[in-house]
Amino acid sequence: ASKTAVSSFQRYSHENHSEFTDFYPINPMNAEEKCDLLVSKLNIRKIAFYGDSLTESQFKSFLNLFGTSFITSSPHSLVCPLQTGMLSNNSLSSTVEIPLFFQRDSGGSPFPHDPRSEYSFSPELLSFLQNPPISGGHDNYRTLAIFNIGAHYHNTSWYHEDMNVLLHS
Repeated sequence: ASKTAVSSFQRYSHENHSEFTDFYPINPMNAEEKCDLLVSKLNIRKIAFYGDSLTESQFKSFLNLFGTSFITSSPHSLVCPLQTGMLSNNSLSSTVEIPLFFQRDSGGSPFPHDPRSEYSFSPELLSFLQNPPISGGHDNYRTLAIFNIGAHYHNTSWYHEDMNVLLHS
């Protein structure tokens, strides 16, 4: 395996393991392809991220995967171009706006001896999940929700109790 520099500004290098990529090819998707997957194949019209600091990193990574050409801020939305053939007679727009939601949860505790905070869904999250999507009120449109708990739990019984809340809410 050979090492190649990732960029001239980084001191890290990447080991090329072509024996794996030849057997398991990785075909990265560009932003348009990701939009097509979300909009036309999965019918996603809202995306929510709710969880701990790791979820915040996942949300920021998601935004960076699309870049500023596809992401609006205040509030965050993903604006996807419609592919040819997706425009209907009722559609006046050539884009689909997918509202994005991120919020830190209140579960766990920052340090092992701190008092416990119990996990619950915030009113803002519930409102986001319950309101219809911006782009039409179609019944078969879906919401993609990413929930993550665990990194700030120092007591397994609290983790199990709060995971139960998450799964049954």
